[in-house]
Amino acid sequence: MVTKGEIDPVLERLRAVAANREFCDLVPRGQAHSDLVVELMAAAADLAGVRAWRMSAASYPAVALYTERGVIFAHAAGMQEIALRVPASQLREALEEGATRFAPAGPQWVAFAAFKLPIDTTRERIRRWCRLAWAAAR
Repeated sequence: MVTKGEIDPVLERLRAVAANREFCDLVPRGQAHSDLVVELMAAAADLAGVRAWRMSAASYPAVALYTERGVIFAHAAGMQEIALRVPASQLREALEEGATRFAPAGPQWVAFAAFKLPIDTTRERIRRWCRLAWAAAR
């Protein structure tokens, strides 16, 4: 784990991927509610080659998921939302399903509220969009 003031080697490796630069430079590396991280990890559990980046040395760090190629495609931070990088061709559909734009990460990023709908609906939605985001990032 990287302590305050140290250079994070994962961040440096991910920042080197052009698709991640906006995310790495603009998204805060704060904390995440542990339930958000659990839901995101469960949604990605059966996806091949997924890696998790603990974005800070905090007790409950924000987490970003990335592919073997190093492309970040999912993010859990704060108390309510899971953010996903969706294919441009499906951005409108994601917004129609209740996502909001996740502006700090870039134009293809949306966020789904994790706890506003019944949990089974939320889990199904996040699992589906996580799989689409992962497939596009590969």
